[in-house]
Amino acid sequence: MSWLLNLEIVSSPEDLERGLGGRTYLPEDAGMLFVLQPGDRSPFTMRGMLIPIDFIWLSSRGEVVAIAANVQPPENVQLLPQADFAYVLETNAGFTERNDVRPGDKIEISY
Repeated sequence: MSWLLNLEIVSSPEDLERGLGGRTYLPEDAGMLFVLQPGDRSPFTMRGMLIPIDFIWLSSRGEVVAIAANVQPPENVQLLPQADFAYVLETNAGFTERNDVRPGDKIEISY
């Protein structure tokens, strides 16, 4: 199965901190890709989030290493998988289920 997302790429500390916080809508064909620094193991939070999302953690080779699906926006959630990751992709809640995205899948990232 293939799909295409229009991604907003974030890598600056300010953008990484803000993420999708405060947004009330994310188009179905959109997502946010967090490009992390090597060794960054900071947990992801739902601080300021107003919409439910799916988190997809990716290795440096684009392999799905972990998924947190349909995460609702309470302020105190902290998510950090055990696997090594280089990217985090945030999509609308239900994206991973609708597209049968699973750990081990390879996602091609171009930006």
